[in-house]
Parts: sequence; structure tokens; C-alpha cells
Amino acid sequence: MQRIILCISTLLLAACVTQPKNTDRQAVLLAQPLTPNSLMREGDVINFQVIEPRDPQSVVVQRFQYSAACSTAQINEVYSFLLMRHIYPGNPGHYAPARALPERYHATLLNNRDFLQACKNLPVADWRKVAEDDTGRWLLVDKNNLQNKAGQVDVWMAYDEPKTRLNLVNSAPFTQTREHYTFDCATRNSTLLARYFLNADNQVTDGKVDMFPETKAITASEADKSKMVELVCNAPTSIASLPALTRRSKATVDANAIPDINPNVLKSIEQLHLPKPLKTLTYLDLAGTASNSKKSWPERTEYFISTDPVSQQLSIDHKSENLVGHQISWRGLLTLSGREQAKLSRNTFVIDNLSFRGDWQQMRVGSQLGYTRQGSINSNLIGSLGEEPVTVDCTVDSESPAKLLNPALSGNAKAISCRDQRKSLKPVPMDHYYYLVDYGFFYHASTDKGDGIAVDMHVQSVK
Repeated sequence: MQRIILCISTLLLAACVTQPKNTDRQAVLLAQPLTPNSLMREGDVINFQVIEPRDPQSVVVQRFQYSAACSTAQINEVYSFLLMRHIYPGNPGHYAPARALPERYHATLLNNRDFLQACKNLPVADWRKVAEDDTGRWLLVDKNNLQNKAGQVDVWMAYDEPKTRLNLVNSAPFTQTREHYTFDCATRNSTLLARYFLNADNQVTDGKVDMFPETKAITASEADKSKMVELVCNAPTSIASLPALTRRSKATVDANAIPDINPNVLKSIEQLHLPKPLKTLTYLDLAGTASNSKKSWPERTEYFISTDPVSQQLSIDHKSENLVGHQISWRGLLTLSGREQAKLSRNTFVIDNLSFRGDWQQMRVGSQLGYTRQGSINSNLIGSLGEEPVTVDCTVDSESPAKLLNPALSGNAKAISCRDQRKSLKPVPMDHYYYLVDYGFFYHASTDKGDGIAVDMHVQSVK
């Protein structure tokens, strides 16, 4: 992961270096054709994207997202998109609000034929409420921007959230997600053309316009898409009778908030029926070494542990020389939701589905345990990773007094070895944990040597 981030960072730096220092760069950009699939109207405002003319000295293409009013001299630069990452004005690392541009650039835009046509032809949206789920999330459809061309329906649908949320990749706040699709009524295939995230003021904070849209079959698990296809293909006239969208107050969210935990994940944990720990662990200091194929270096991580009042799982703040983070964890073994800040990146983790195998209550020596998790790792540098299910098999190797690990520990400690069962040309390195029985807590003791980074950690102090 670190090698990938370093390579992309190098390319980003090179791209910035090769960009021409042209004081009229904005004027050049705003004279370009508007990317067709990017066009979205919100009242008097057109949201759109343009592609920067290719610099012969650069190997990358940069796209820029704008919002501009049709009838007033209002124009904003929202973000640009370069090498899989969003770059916000004045804050390339993660989200920053849109930057207002001088009025002269709106005058430039008024000479852009595509913008004038968008102002003239794009209807103002009329959002209708299609359904509501158990969390209070609304499924919406835009009645005014729906076209059926020989069974190919072009439509905007949206999700309206009951509260403000943060985008997992770059922490952009949003209360609504709008998606531009083409649905094939005969084959029930869908093609996602664009997705935008909007805040409580209906301003775009994040999004993606697919330059090479991919047509996919709608699966049985995509209930909202199936419902939308049924509506726009078979009963489009009924949309007019659906209730119109009404504004609702939405709670704000802290800029450093971590993702909500799926209730089904917590239910899977509850079904293990693990006994409540006899003692409480509030602090753990691990020290040791990390190494790769070329060198080794000292490593130390401190963990500050409490109970999350909402999920009743462990709330852990951790810090090391190059990394700080906060997570909600199942007993120290699984990060259910969390965020880490490294020198180069800001990463967010969340588990959406979780299942267990084996007797986690007893964890007898020699027994086989395991779990399967599905979620995502999201980086402000390289986007989303790891969305495929991950299966991990574990073996309880031994049991011994915990005081052998540190004199301040009581009870027993069970040594457990775990391996990710992902497909690999070489054996996946084994991870080794100790489960502190009295405290109901796993800590990562070591990772075997492999192509990546190996670690060997010991309990320095504990409270």
C-alpha cells in the first residue's frame, strides 16, 4: 500500500510541475466543451465538468468540476480530478469548500455554447419520493429529467439522507447522493453515467463522472435499482402522483467522524454470545521492530481504550511515529469502522458485512476459527480498495499465563495464528495474536516475513 501511495504521489507532483503557469488557465478551461454526462442542474445553477487541454509535456489528464449560475455572475471551482484522486481548491489532501471565482470568468463562460445550451435546455429538477427505508433514507426520482428513447431510459435518481454524512474517501460532507443512469427496459441493464454528493445547501461537494461508462446487469441485491427500472419503464406516468421532495432538518457531523457501523455487523457479534470480560483494559503500549527485505527499524504504538457508548464495542485511539487513528473495534481484532492519518494519506475503514466460524466462546487450543468480512478501505490518495470479501482462517496455538507477556497482566493469554485466504502466487504471511482472556482483548504480536513489512511487537506497559 505504501509503495502504491508513494508512486501516485510522485506522479501527482510531476503533473503539478508540468502544468503551464498561465494566468488565464481558468479562462482556457471554461472555454472547453462541457463533458455531456457531467451536466446537472440545481435551480439556476449548472454543475459541469471540463477536461483540461492536453499538455504535450504531461502524461496525465486533469478534469475540473465547476458550478455556475445561469442568470447571475456566480461561478465556483469545486474540485479537480487527477490520477484517481480529487484535489480541492487550496487543500489537495482532503475536502475543502468550493472556491468562488472572479466575475470575469462567468463572462468567459457566457461565451461557451455548451453552457448556454445547458441553461436553456436543462429542466429544473422536480424530485419525487419513491420509497423510504428503515433508517429514514429516501429514494428519489427526478420527474423532469427523464427521457425514454426506444426503451433506453435516461434518468436521475437520488438518495436523501436523514443526517449529514461524510464521504469515505475524502471526508466531503453530504446529505444527498444523485446518480445519473441509463436503464435498458428490455434487458434490465444499467449504466451509471455520473454520481454527485451534495450538502444541505444542495451544493456539490464530491462526485465522479465516468469517462468510460460500463453497462451492468441489475442484480437481485440491488432492490432500489430494480424498483427504479420498474417505475421508469412500466409506470412513468405515475411519477407525477408521487409526493414531492420536502426539505427536512439534518444533524451536522464532525469533520473527523468515522462511518456508522452496519447494525447487521453488530448483530453478528452479538450472536457469538461471548462472556463479558472480567477486567477492563484502558491502555496498551506495544514496542518492537518492523522490517522489510532491506532494513529494520524500531516500532512503537500506543492504544488508548474505552467503550463506545453507541455500539458498546471498543473505542480505540492509537498513535505511532507515522500514524494516528481512531477506530471502533471488536475486541482489538477487527476494525469495524475507523480512520487513520499518515504522512501521505488519510484512510477510512469500514466493515459492512461480517460472519464468524468456529467456537469463539471457548477458543480451545488446537481449534479452528475464522471470519469473513466485507467492507472497504478508502484513501484520499488512491480512492476505494478492498471491497471484495476477505476470509481469514485462524488456529488457537497455545495457552499460557498472561504475566509472561507483561507482569502487570492477569489471567491467561491464548496465542492465535491467522492467515488471509486471498489468492496469491506466494504464501500469504501469517499474523500472530494474543488473546488476553481476562480483558477480552486481542493484540497483534507479529507478522511473518514476506514481500511486505514484518513486525514483532511486545507489551511494553499496560493499564
